[in-house]
Amino acid sequence: MELLAEPSKDTKTTVAVFNQPGVGESKDELVKDKSLNDIRRGKLNKIPLPAKPTGEITLYFDDNSMDDLWLAMTWSKEVGMIANEPG
Repeated sequence: MELLAEPSKDTKTTVAVFNQPGVGESKDELVKDKSLNDIRRGKLNKIPLPAKPTGEITLYFDDNSMDDLWLAMTWSKEVGMIANEPG
């Protein structure tokens, strides 16, 4: 899962993302991406994701001054996991 945040004039250069309020067990970061006009961008590498794409996830941020926030999801299947798959 990748997060993209449109910063306001007050948004920190690096925004911390947690899986629990305050300083959670796991922490990822959104950092300034100059190639995307300084949008804050980051992947969730340390925060555990739901087992299924329809699961629930709760995220906490140490800065809520962002103007907008997007979640980009990609999901892949393991080979041999679909009954109608050839081979």
